Amino acid sequence: MTDTDSPRLATADDFPQMMALLDRYFAYERGGMAARLPFCYDPDRSDRHAIVERDGRIVSHVAAIPQTLVVGEETVECWGIGGVATDRRYRGNGYMSQLLEFWFDRMDDAGVPLSELSGNRQRYNHFGYENAGAELRYTISDRSFAGTPEP
Repeated sequence: MTDTDSPRLATADDFPQMMALLDRYFAYERGGMAARLPFCYDPDRSDRHAIVERDGRIVSHVAAIPQTLVVGEETVECWGIGGVATDRRYRGNGYMSQLLEFWFDRMDDAGVPLSELSGNRQRYNHFGYENAGAELRYTISDRSFAGTPEP
């Protein structure tokens, strides 16, 4: 690996180290992210993953997974943005922003009009992400528990 803070596409050889980074922040079950989302984290699809290397290791990652949205008879190509992670020791250097811009440029080049990102709206809204679709809100008050049987 070279020391660079410029985003690049991951290679299959990068996968073990890249997955170790992701699993530090997102692995909530046995087998980590690759077991949870094998379609997204497949070493044979390394072109869906962009990374930043620094000090000889992968320190930041963002994936872009092609999707097709279907609305009635129409389809819209979309890339799902995921696995947004930066090693805590390297945060504040703009790597997430660089990686998102890396993917936005590729989306423009490929004519992909839309991307989807599930995550903290405050963190990503300055990139143009907004809530879309159904949003459910529930208000729970003391009255919600009225009539609840005693154990």
